[in-house]
Amino acid sequence: MQHQSLHYFSSYRKVKTSKDTDEDLDNEYFAAAHAMTCCYDLFCKVEKLIKIGCLLQQDKAADKGDLEEDEDDKVSHKKRLEGLSTHVCDCYKWNYQQLLQLAPGLRALINNKSKSKQLARIAQKMNGIISATQSDDSTRLKSQISHYAAPLPAKEPLSLPVNNGTSSRSHLGVNHPVLASFLCPITAVKEYHQDPAEMRKKLASGQILMSAANFPAYLWEGIPPGEKYDEDSMTDGPSTALGKDSHATQSCNMSLHDMTMVQPEHITYACIQAHFRISSKNKWAKVNGKFSYQEFYQNIINFLCECEDKDWVDGLLKWWNRKLFKTENGQEGVVDKASINDSSRSFSAPMDSLAKMRAQMSAHASAAKSSALPPLVLVLVIILILLLAILIILMSIPLHLTSIHLCLVDGLLLLRMAGTLLLPLDVLFLLASMSVLVQFHLNGLL
Repeated sequence: MQHQSLHYFSSYRKVKTSKDTDEDLDNEYFAAAHAMTCCYDLFCKVEKLIKIGCLLQQDKAADKGDLEEDEDDKVSHKKRLEGLSTHVCDCYKWNYQQLLQLAPGLRALINNKSKSKQLARIAQKMNGIISATQSDDSTRLKSQISHYAAPLPAKEPLSLPVNNGTSSRSHLGVNHPVLASFLCPITAVKEYHQDPAEMRKKLASGQILMSAANFPAYLWEGIPPGEKYDEDSMTDGPSTALGKDSHATQSCNMSLHDMTMVQPEHITYACIQAHFRISSKNKWAKVNGKFSYQEFYQNIINFLCECEDKDWVDGLLKWWNRKLFKTENGQEGVVDKASINDSSRSFSAPMDSLAKMRAQMSAHASAAKSSALPPLVLVLVIILILLLAILIILMSIPLHLTSIHLCLVDGLLLLRMAGTLLLPLDVLFLLASMSVLVQFHLNGLL
């Protein structure tokens, strides 16, 4: 299973001399940390990922008999892994694999115990880059968010400005009449537009819970977002951030990451940054009140990677590829469907409106499969109808023309012996023979 290759920042690459310096090596790791944030795991903790990744590798090697370890060591690493579900372990395996692909120099440090301090220092620096990337990208979005949030920015800006000339963000989030409708759970969006003032109070007080399992309205299309939402078909329009009617983003990060196609993690990263930027929170964090960005991040990835309606997900990714790369399959020209739907990238959790979306996607996929009969079935149905028609015609032929029946039977028998038409002729031969016998019986000849 191969994900797109995201190597190093071109801006961090240096011409290597015969002896690599620590600075040269660190640049590789810094670039990998930035790519991990945007493309694989927004909340990655490098030292924890390396520890668990190594434990999982040891566990696998021990089970296969490739690693000899004493009983105490075996019990120790089993105990450290026993609290992790299979899906969580698979997720760690995937991210660990990508980390080593992005920063192959880590392998030598991981495999050399004498380099443990150097490894710890690099992991700490990489965590710092991950944290800085989260907040830096949000800061860059600050000057553009009013343009993205306005339904028709070229014709009419937001009635209440997002940037009011101060560093305070207290006027944003549920305190902003437009942004509050964006953050409102999609299941309550119709009620919001019926009485915005009252609904803003309920959102602010927590009477209407804004949780990571209830996707916000800005993920749906419409002016305002969620305008076309239908609870009986919840996936008809999750596209303001996930697909159509979105604003294209600049291509600088694509070049920096050697990004060649859009994957679920890229879309999810944009959704998280958009949510934080329109909220009233001043500093980047994993949690905003009762809303968990980490859960929200994982829920979106899970939904896209585990969605049973593969055509819907495929269409979404193609839309984004066309928007960013001018071709639906990205620069590589091939969509890696195996990696998109690989369970090792996600783990399931109880969900609210998201559970309904999953169920509707499953039903839609099943209906799509059952609505189209296989061509062979259609052919057999047509043949059966024709054969029944022939039988009715043969049964209506008078007795004095029974010789026609016999000639037909003889002809079909010769064709069958010649090996032509096989199954259809077998059935037709049987029907013709039956019609002769019935005619004889009806006329007292049997």
